[in-house]
Amino acid sequence: MKHKFRFSRSISLPPLWLPVLGIFLSLRASAFQSVYLRKNIVSQQTSALLIYTTFYRSPGPHADLPPSRKSLVRLWQIRSDQQLTEDYFRFIEGKEEPDKCDQASVIIGKGKLGQALVQWGGMGEDDLLLGRDDCIPTVLTVSNGCALKMFPVYVCVPEWEVESVILGCPKEKRNDLVFMQSACLETLLKRYGLANKRTTQCLPYFSISPFGLPVEGRVQYDISKTDGEPKFAGQTAVCGTWRGAVADRLRKKDLHVEVMDYTYWRKQMLERLLFDSVFGLLACVHAGSGEKTYGELAQNHWEEIDDMVWELSRAVANIMAVVLLTHVERRVRGLAEGPHWRDRKPQMPTCKEYPFRNGMLRSLSRSFTSRGFPSPMPTHDEYLDFVRERRLVSYDVDQDI
Repeated sequence: MKHKFRFSRSISLPPLWLPVLGIFLSLRASAFQSVYLRKNIVSQQTSALLIYTTFYRSPGPHADLPPSRKSLVRLWQIRSDQQLTEDYFRFIEGKEEPDKCDQASVIIGKGKLGQALVQWGGMGEDDLLLGRDDCIPTVLTVSNGCALKMFPVYVCVPEWEVESVILGCPKEKRNDLVFMQSACLETLLKRYGLANKRTTQCLPYFSISPFGLPVEGRVQYDISKTDGEPKFAGQTAVCGTWRGAVADRLRKKDLHVEVMDYTYWRKQMLERLLFDSVFGLLACVHAGSGEKTYGELAQNHWEEIDDMVWELSRAVANIMAVVLLTHVERRVRGLAEGPHWRDRKPQMPTCKEYPFRNGMLRSLSRSFTSRGFPSPMPTHDEYLDFVRERRLVSYDVDQDI
């Protein structure tokens, strides 16, 4: 018996269609995102209808590629994080874990930041200040005799020393580490399974004066056209298990701190990566032209900065599946021309800093070019090649990250 559609009040579907429809809806819900690389085209396919070409690599669209490259067409495949949906339902059901308050903590690093956090916390002797090579305790005994098993461990060391702190930390305390670095640690944290929403990371946009007081870097770059509210760039952001405790401690010194989920914090972190990488690279390339400060570079070379930031943000979206917030170029310029940055001198990262700034972007580009594909960030690569050819830095810009 043949099944027919009835377009009156309802549509009768044949029974054999139901499993097909169920499979289709489940694929749509999974929201696969695949990045296809084909000669001079980097195309991003987000529709679940293209699952067949993703898994079976139909020879039609890629028939012109040599056999050695056909296996590389499907270079990245990213599946949507179902944890976000679960977190949302926990939020609307009131099951979300409340943010923690500031408490006695362990602080690693006796530099300006470590000493400032001890002073700002106001915990007195309850805070334990350790050197970079000291052992991290699993139990913290406070002045009233209580032994705390749950407490944050602030990591206030340079980014190139973070790995030694992770290795020296007891495994049961690694999820309590609080990373206070402004550099991008994502590649490093992935090695130890710490690049996730539970790990506490703070993106500081403040410096510390010689008197131990914070100097905030937040700047207003625009006013909203809808509600007239000011828009800010360079606001300190924190995510993870101990985000509430970190924000509480910093707010004691009237710092503006935004508490957010890891997904949104990651956008802020990558935006800071672009800011540091672009201005450091431009300062190195134009060192002989007289422009030395952030403000001068933003005034005299804004077209270069704007093009590079747009190019890098697009590459980050295609490769890492992280779409930065709109008007990133305006925020970058607002930071450079703001009072906190405009008179400072950006510098090309040192050999130790390079893997956490331009080196991370270079490694993403090399994953394309080493396989015969065009660079997704040609302007950034061109400037780095110029730095290498002129020997403006003493290290190899193509070092393994």
